[in-house]
Amino acid sequence: MKTVKSADLEYLVPDEKKQVPITLADKVTEIVSYYDIMNFQDRDLEDNEYDIEVNIILYRLGKVNDLKELQWMIHDVFVSCFSDDPQRQSGDRCFRYMAEEIWEVWQEEIERLGLAKSQRIFGRK
Repeated sequence: MKTVKSADLEYLVPDEKKQVPITLADKVTEIVSYYDIMNFQDRDLEDNEYDIEVNIILYRLGKVNDLKELQWMIHDVFVSCFSDDPQRQSGDRCFRYMAEEIWEVWQEEIERLGLAKSQRIFGRK
């Protein structure tokens, strides 16, 4: 494994031939795509179909105080981006699992950047 640096981000990359930093945005995109709440994979749509939702989640992430708030924020993002209530298609568990995984990578990012638990990357202290 090699260490890859990008600005003030540093990650280990398992594939030495590919030296692309794995960002928080990449991780959240992977999580959202994995759960595929709107069933885009069944429709053979582009891989970036959730870019808007991921960007909104990342923007709001710094204002979330706990896992439950994150779960509801993710649900609100999907409801506001799609006219259909995604909960009908995926069930509440999907939002909980997605929130748990995003919360975990978010906490790792806070720890990696050396921020106090009360601090947020987006300026809230």
